Amino acid sequence: MPFPSIKKLLHQKIGLNASSVGDSSIERAIKHRLEANKLIDVKSYYELLLANSTELAELVEEVVVPETWFFRNNTPFDAFQEYVTKTIVPKLEASEKIRILSIPCSTGEEPYSAAICLHRAGVSLDRIAIDAVDISKRALTKAKRAIYGRNSFRGVDEEMQTKYFKKGGAGFRLIEEIRGIVNFQQGNFLIGPLSAETNYYDAIFCRNLLIYFDRETQKQALDKLHRALKERGALFVGHAETSQVAKDLFVQLYSARSFGYVKVSESNRRKTKRAKQLPQKIPDQWESVFNQLAKLTTTKAEIARSRPENRIKSTKTKPSEAIIPKISLRSIERLANQGKYSDAIELCLIYLKQTPDSADGYYMLALVKDLNGESGEVGSLLRKAIYLNPNHEQALVMAALLAEKCGDIDAALSYKRRAKRVAQRKPGQSSVA
Repeated sequence: MPFPSIKKLLHQKIGLNASSVGDSSIERAIKHRLEANKLIDVKSYYELLLANSTELAELVEEVVVPETWFFRNNTPFDAFQEYVTKTIVPKLEASEKIRILSIPCSTGEEPYSAAICLHRAGVSLDRIAIDAVDISKRALTKAKRAIYGRNSFRGVDEEMQTKYFKKGGAGFRLIEEIRGIVNFQQGNFLIGPLSAETNYYDAIFCRNLLIYFDRETQKQALDKLHRALKERGALFVGHAETSQVAKDLFVQLYSARSFGYVKVSESNRRKTKRAKQLPQKIPDQWESVFNQLAKLTTTKAEIARSRPENRIKSTKTKPSEAIIPKISLRSIERLANQGKYSDAIELCLIYLKQTPDSADGYYMLALVKDLNGESGEVGSLLRKAIYLNPNHEQALVMAALLAEKCGDIDAALSYKRRAKRVAQRKPGQSSVA
């Protein structure tokens, strides 16, 4: 049974949960490598994999096909810039550097985006140190070359592109000043620690990696990320990964669609485990994370009013004609960002009753249900959003990711092509990661 054995080998070596990419993707990758090695059967290829680590690396290159671009889903970078400049920089010693990790870094757009982000915020480049790690040698070669084509600039305004890139060769090359602060290295996330010492990084970007792991590997990965971060450090994950982030390790960073978290210190983690809840008093290093929560009381009131038993009844109408307060997508988004997914879903359902033709409403409901682990309806909700608005870029991107995860590669490619066409027609905007 060579095919199951190859899937098992990929799980052992890189933590890949085969169902996350689909058997058809792995089969296609194996077929390509069979042709490249002039082999005729999978059994012979499996024996080659066991004997040749270079060929295993080639198979991984075929299976893991990353897609990335500069400032992919702008909001995490907005939150990253604000958190670093307002919370981390003021507490650093004059000689200390801001240390960032991007893993997996793919072809370099993400770590370079982080560098540009801090430079634009006024942080001196000599105070920034970024490590960028990926398992793919091909991706790292392109990252170090730092020459990018048009697709890498989706969502990048022309002024920024002109300032940080110079036309050269087949594309645009990043300026030396930014290239010089990013240290690229090949590495396997699962082998060894993420840093030479614990509590090392101020921020880590680890987006769209956890979705490829099974639950046990996800737990190991989150423990590694937790150890590598400083106590005030921030972790940024992909939108589909928020439900996997352990609440005893990280507390959510309040910022719309940032998908960011702040490390819970070991002492507070132990207190949390004993008390089964977060401490009554917010630790000092979390204050900037929660400084906007006081403004959300109106949202809580809105939820209370929207519940059937609390709906306001007019003295001039029958009991069945209760007035339901108007719900906004912003209030739903705030609840989701606080991790209150059940309340967000309830409000979203009310919103859709009030606005039944809202593509944004169906997309929001799909997103929140996905975050809450209710994946069964996500596909149909996204299809409704796309039916109502065929140019809904976020819904198209999320539908592509879902199809890819389910192994429907043809559908995934179709959605990606449609999303790309929409993005190209709307320069200056970006897709959801």
